[in-house]
Amino acid sequence: MVVLLSVGAPAGAQTRDIAGLPSWEVVAAPAVGEFTNRLAGVYAASPDAAWAVGSALGRAAGGGQEHRTLLQRWDGRSWSQVTPPALPGGRVAQLGAVDGTGPDDVWAVGVATAPNANTVTGQRTVALHWNGRDWTAVPSPNRGFPDDNNRLLGVAAVASDDVWAVGELDGSLSGGGRASILLHFDGTGWRAVDHPCGAGLRAVSASSADDVWAVGANTACHFDGSSWRPARPAAPVAGRRLDLAGVAVLGPTEAWAVGRTVYGCGERVCTFGEVQRWNGAGWTTFATPGVDVRGVHAVAPDDVWAISLNDGLLHFDGTGWARVPAPRGVLEDITAGGPDDLWAVGATSGGSPSVAQIQHAASAGTATVVGGTNHAGAVISWTGPSSGSVPVRNSFGHYEIVALPVGTYDFIVTAAGCAPQVRAVTVTAGRIIRQDFTLSC
Repeated sequence: MVVLLSVGAPAGAQTRDIAGLPSWEVVAAPAVGEFTNRLAGVYAASPDAAWAVGSALGRAAGGGQEHRTLLQRWDGRSWSQVTPPALPGGRVAQLGAVDGTGPDDVWAVGVATAPNANTVTGQRTVALHWNGRDWTAVPSPNRGFPDDNNRLLGVAAVASDDVWAVGELDGSLSGGGRASILLHFDGTGWRAVDHPCGAGLRAVSASSADDVWAVGANTACHFDGSSWRPARPAAPVAGRRLDLAGVAVLGPTEAWAVGRTVYGCGERVCTFGEVQRWNGAGWTTFATPGVDVRGVHAVAPDDVWAISLNDGLLHFDGTGWARVPAPRGVLEDITAGGPDDLWAVGATSGGSPSVAQIQHAASAGTATVVGGTNHAGAVISWTGPSSGSVPVRNSFGHYEIVALPVGTYDFIVTAAGCAPQVRAVTVTAGRIIRQDFTLSC
């Protein structure tokens, strides 16, 4: 059993009720190579068809480290590693994003690098396609000089003959600068598209052929079916730089962009989470408890999920954002095959090397219990199918217990100088359950 106690003020100060939302649990992910494994993108076509992509480091035959490709498939029962297609020149795909139109039409994009992990120049774009039977590498354009680095960071599949990919050119090693890459697949091949979207595109999403958004460093750009046009995001606080990293589109009047604002704070560089909403006329900023928000997926206007570097999972219920308890990890992307079929991927936090992590909701055999007390020094204990205790350390009396096995429990709250309280709590799989306590002291 995994137990998490929130000790920070953002969680304790949370006022939005998250009871009834899906609870999250870790699902076993295959390991590739002896060193770091990191998943960066996930796509779910149905409850028994999903893909997660990323990169890993393994031990090279002659010593040192070499790149490996993470290309992992969910079949409704378990995740398994799939052999990636061979790339020209023996290159290795480090994948950063995945999307599709269904189980038999999936795209994964990223960067093709030399196998040796010490080679840092000449990186090329890579686009892999799944047709329901095999993965194949489809040639994709590059910009700049041979030593420049090209990489794709986002992909959005509208139809089998309508797919967009975005990324960036880093020409600094050859004396050049940075520029955005915007590619389109028309059913026969990929081509580069001229655009006015600025540098640093990082993510793309579409609701239809004439409603596509791409976002990046201080930029948001919209495609209406005929041309791309900038639609400037809401300006950050003076002195901060806006860096958008994720976008999700539900329709012409409903889209979300997430990322961070960056600013100097003393001798350090600090970040603050940024969430913006498009209403058909402009972008507005929403308050969020997250820091460095990296990924977003919209199921419905009142059911939007996002990932924050320090705060894990965030949820929007139609009126505001709240942090959602989840197993500890550094998550990168989130998707849904349906309202109660959610996947989030990334890597474990702490320890070395990091291991790829996959989380799923609604959880199959566990649930999350949250609540509050009127005493910051209380201790929450439970007995039943499992037993344990957590101290309530923050000043708001908030507690969280993640991945608690299903069953009936006795919850007991104690504090010095107070009469203990006991509550019977029935834990049912898949949902967040709330149990509050008021102590008489």
